[in-house]
Amino acid sequence: MASIRKRKYGPNKDREAWVVDYVDQHGKRRLKTFPNKKSAEVWKVNALHEVRQGTHTPASRWRSFIITAIFTGMRLGELRGLRWGDLDLDAGLIHVRQRASQWMQIGPPKSKAGKRDIPLAPIVVNTLRQWRLVCPKGSLDLVFPNTIGHIDSVQGIHARFWVPLQVKCGLTADTGKTRYSFHMLRHAAASLFIKYLGWSPKRLQAVMGHASISMTFDRYGHLFESAESDRADMEKIERAVRAS
Repeated sequence: MASIRKRKYGPNKDREAWVVDYVDQHGKRRLKTFPNKKSAEVWKVNALHEVRQGTHTPASRWRSFIITAIFTGMRLGELRGLRWGDLDLDAGLIHVRQRASQWMQIGPPKSKAGKRDIPLAPIVVNTLRQWRLVCPKGSLDLVFPNTIGHIDSVQGIHARFWVPLQVKCGLTADTGKTRYSFHMLRHAAASLFIKYLGWSPKRLQAVMGHASISMTFDRYGHLFESAESDRADMEKIERAVRAS
């Protein structure tokens, strides 16, 4: 059983959203909000089918965030500063053009190399299309804002998502402290690119936004099949370019 209703919100109750009120396969009542009635109706049909099949899993606000992080290798500041206008979902690309600092300010990427294009796996494209329907809107047009459409803080992301996720998964030390920083998702992405895509060090450098090939080798050289040979080749290229 499920119903769709309109909800007015905002300081003057001048904004509206559409809420799907439904019961999952475990008998628990759940709510999901959409910006328009059409998207709510489409989602309702799919959700009820999943409930009948016993396969429905309530969506997490953080699902799109972690999928984008682990399949792109973007830095936390780049994710926090990502705009919808920087996405070309039809082409399957993210254009990294800005980042949000820990002081909640929008600025250019960390280095010149940080301005780059990242190809997207289909799961990222599909997840972002779904997320766009319910993403909080704001003047900055952010893909991953806080609940009111502003820049989300590093502290807020850690407190509301990253730390609880590790605790839930048992990724804590004996002291109770979590084991991993968010930056580990960036390392995980680089490892996937090398192992399953067979990317060259130069390609990895470009997509990860490393300022130099040396940085790429220092961090991920042990994952390449012939790291020493590749390093020597890159040094030859650098010498040739400098000599010309």
